[in-house]
Amino acid sequence: MMPFWTHTRENKPTRLPINITLLAPLLVLFGVLLVPCSQAEVRLGEKWVLSAQGTLGMVYNDDGDARFYRDMSQRKSDFSQLSYQADTRLGLHLSYRPTPALSAEIQTLTYYGLSNRFQSKLFSALIRWHFAESWKLRAGMIPLETFYNSDSIHAGFSYLWARPATEMYNYNIASGYRGLSLEKRFLNGLNQTQIHAFGGYLGDAVSLDSGEDYDSHHSKIYGGSLKYTLGFTQFSLGYTHFEIDEHTTLKTDNNLFINAPGDATPTREQIAFLVTTLAEDYKIDYAYAGVATGLGRWRIDAAAGTIRSGYLTADGSYNGYISVGYRKQNWTPYIRLSYAHNDGPTRTAIELPEFVAQAILFGARPARANQTNLALGARFDLADQLAVKLQYNYVRNTENPTYLWRNETSDWDGKNQLLSLVMDFTF
Repeated sequence: MMPFWTHTRENKPTRLPINITLLAPLLVLFGVLLVPCSQAEVRLGEKWVLSAQGTLGMVYNDDGDARFYRDMSQRKSDFSQLSYQADTRLGLHLSYRPTPALSAEIQTLTYYGLSNRFQSKLFSALIRWHFAESWKLRAGMIPLETFYNSDSIHAGFSYLWARPATEMYNYNIASGYRGLSLEKRFLNGLNQTQIHAFGGYLGDAVSLDSGEDYDSHHSKIYGGSLKYTLGFTQFSLGYTHFEIDEHTTLKTDNNLFINAPGDATPTREQIAFLVTTLAEDYKIDYAYAGVATGLGRWRIDAAAGTIRSGYLTADGSYNGYISVGYRKQNWTPYIRLSYAHNDGPTRTAIELPEFVAQAILFGARPARANQTNLALGARFDLADQLAVKLQYNYVRNTENPTYLWRNETSDWDGKNQLLSLVMDFTF
């Protein structure tokens, strides 16, 4: 049986509107129908296995002016108070194992993304080789996991026991990388140490606040992690270095500084120069530490991470959370307190004309954050691999609207409430 911290999922919104009330029974009915097929993988012969994970979800926020988006692969303008698309996704996983030491796998994901509609993408395609005892090498398109099992942003959270804090969503701007991953495990009775190193190139697109699509092209990424499992407790440390390639481009011709004050709007030539120059300075170091434990019926996990960079919008950022749940038969009520802080831009990282520098600082100002998030939720397991989760969030941010939506609203009062109803399944 897998440890509890490798089971379940995500985070959500506020007052219970009538349409959610009416649709809630449909979620439960859908879950009941899925129970028979959630018990095991589908074997296609001796060497082929088909499995899936997905989420059917609804999220509501009580700020009618706020534009909701789940992560940086979705445009914020697509979702307002009530969203059905943002968290609904389905991943299909096919694996092939010709020998005990060698296997290959491929995973596709259907989600609501940058194209303003549900789309499918190749999420991972890799070869796994156990070339020696306790050694594992992976090569190909590999999912990226950081911040203590929090998220590979496109994959969803079906493998987590409870939804991670909303502040994590936009710290992970890539779902995976093309490269190599090497892992070594040391066993000592019930204790286990795992050392992991990885490196490669990104190739994802993210949605900027201005509505632009930002292509990470062949940006470098490398890092590693150390995990130590002692009985029912696991400790984790990790480090990731992210470096934007100088050829990283914007995918659209929209004006990057459309919100610049007055007439301080750069030309396209200036923007092209700016993107190239900023890319040379865009290097991020991300470190995190976490712990998860199971004490009888109690489920506890906590993590903290920090970002350090010379880039003007990612300097002086840190966040963390603690989750406590109590399992009683099929029910697991839980509480989570999380915090995120970002100093945001107080300077430009390079020498620029004054009007361009002002435009950058103005446009990036929403990155400033000082956010506290209290979540109360309950998980009900319909089957071993099928769970329904209801979660309420009360969010306070003294700087800007929450990380869930970055557009500023004229009546922002520093707080927001969220309510979510989701069903996660793996089979």
